[in-house]
Amino acid sequence: GSPIYGKAKKVLIDGVPMLVCQACANLSSTEIVEKKTTEGRRVYQRRRLIKKVGEKKTFWNDDLTLIDNYGERIRMAREEMGMTLEELSRKSGLKVSYLRNIENQRMKPTLGESRILEHILDIAILTKTPEYGDKQRTKVRRDGLTLSDILRMK
Repeated sequence: GSPIYGKAKKVLIDGVPMLVCQACANLSSTEIVEKKTTEGRRVYQRRRLIKKVGEKKTFWNDDLTLIDNYGERIRMAREEMGMTLEELSRKSGLKVSYLRNIENQRMKPTLGESRILEHILDIAILTKTPEYGDKQRTKVRRDGLTLSDILRMK
């Protein structure tokens, strides 16, 4: 590897304990902490590194929803393209088991995942939610007599 600049850290990378620089330590999920007991023995303790959480996944937008048979449509499009779940997994970056659960409609994909699947499979599984306030009002004809006209006549 390359020379270590700064303080070296002992971490597990692919199950192997290594001394690495800070930049390489970020690739690991476990840091090994060395402690000495009162008897002078060394005790090794694994500590999980907390990775920074990026943007939260956007689950649903107010104006977009999944269609009812999204799983069936995804499966049909994938099979029409002659693609296996493993190939779709490689292209989309989603796990095979997760894709299988989406196809069986046990799980719902997030908004971003839905758009990725739409793009790869060239299908539409998102629809706009009908808004209740946008219905056009029917115009009432004012040609004939109204109830107030009849009351005035009496």
